[in-house]
Amino acid sequence: MSNRLSIFHLFAIILLMTAGCSSPTKEYSPAPHRIIDRDTMVMILAESYIAEGEIFYAPEDSDKQAICKQLYSNIFQKYGITKEEYIENSNYYLKQPEESDFFMKDVMSKVEEQRQALNEIER
Repeated sequence: MSNRLSIFHLFAIILLMTAGCSSPTKEYSPAPHRIIDRDTMVMILAESYIAEGEIFYAPEDSDKQAICKQLYSNIFQKYGITKEEYIENSNYYLKQPEESDFFMKDVMSKVEEQRQALNEIER
């Protein structure tokens, strides 16, 4: 379980750095054809960051590409979205001037909630 906690710490740092690197001159990204509501997108991105951590910490001799495809397939199926909708919506939400920092802080909060839940399970 400590390996999973390391995953959360790694991505917590990445999320904070990403949120802190916003630029006031970000381009406006038009709304996707099918917009995913903000709260759902926060959950999806939080789960994708956790999935990336699992991929990163997978054993060296594992097929990381297959793991990646499976984890993202599970996320897309869970939320009833396609890869294209995920990409379009991620770009849309992360390029919103003045909102992207708040958005990433919400994603970070969800990742932190997951980390705390794992801590509780370990005890």
